[in-house]
This record gives sequence, C-alpha cells and structure tokens, in this order.
Amino acid sequence: MAVGRRREAALTVEDLPRLVRSVAAVEPDRVALAHLGTELTYARLDEEITTLDTAMGGVLGPDALVPVVLSNTVPGLIEATDGGLDAVVSSVVSDAATVLGDDDSASSPAEPEATT
Repeated sequence: MAVGRRREAALTVEDLPRLVRSVAAVEPDRVALAHLGTELTYARLDEEITTLDTAMGGVLGPDALVPVVLSNTVPGLIEATDGGLDAVVSSVVSDAATVLGDDDSASSPAEPEATT
C-alpha cells in the first residue's frame, strides 16, 4: 500500500450530496440505486436531494438530508438491503468514488495508508 494514496474509506455520508451531484454532472444516466426492477439514476437522485433541500428551506444539512431523501425515494431498497441504509449509502459513495476517481480528491480529504 502506498503512503499518500487516498483511501475510499475516507469518504462518508457527509460527502454523498457532493458526490451525487458530481457524478450526475458527468454520467447523469448512470444508475445510482436499483432494486426489484426499479432504477434511480444519479441525475434523478440529485434532483430529489435538491427538491427536498429547497422544500425544507435548507433547514437540514446535506448530511441529514440524504437519509430522508433515500427513505422517501426508495423505501423498498432500504428494507431489502441486509445492511440497512448504511449499506445503501456506502454503495452509492463507493460507486461515485469509482466514477470520479482522483478528479474529486480536491474536495475530499486525503488520508495516508499505513505501510505494512
């Protein structure tokens, strides 16, 4: 493991709104979530987050907003996921990080990996 490489684990739920918006900008039709034949693209997920944030008047921060949007948008996904909401959010964060690669590292903290 190389010292200075950004670890995917450094990304958290707080990063999700920014990651969703970034992926929606470059691959809007990419599927963010899918369950039982229903798919939700990054563009649509970004719209849902923005719509709810606007309706709430910015009362909720992005980190509090995401679970609400996900639970209202895709409740079946959350119930069907063995790990619950955490697994759904982790899946989206991981996929977004894959799409964005190091292009998104400017706004994400870098954490050195330990060498063994």
